[in-house]
Amino acid sequence: MDTIYRKIRQTGGRITAVRREIIAVLHRSSCLMSGAEVAAALKKRGLRPDRSTIFRALSFLAEQGIAVRKSIAGTDYFEIPRRRHDHLVCVHCKSIEKIAVNSELARQERKIAARKKFEVTHHSLEFYGYCKNCRG
Repeated sequence: MDTIYRKIRQTGGRITAVRREIIAVLHRSSCLMSGAEVAAALKKRGLRPDRSTIFRALSFLAEQGIAVRKSIAGTDYFEIPRRRHDHLVCVHCKSIEKIAVNSELARQERKIAARKKFEVTHHSLEFYGYCKNCRG
């Protein structure tokens, strides 16, 4: 968390109470969160910022490279990247599940980077389909 705060300060950003709580919520989350999910988590913590404040804070974190923004099925989701993982997305109920893809993908990523002389900072991989509750 201190690294995140330091990065915000280095870019001239302020660490407001809302930003601090949003960072805490995203840091505790194991996977992607929508703005609505962040708002619900803040409400449980006794904060009720309006949606535009939450969206601006999430956008700021994404622009600074602190959070990753992924648009899935028309909704923006955010997470603070820690361990590399990818996602299963249910096209029916819109649930998102974190998955770890085997080391073969990491090897392929390194090969592509070397062959194309490209520095990969991160990747995004989502598998779309039906979760176990929506199948059938």
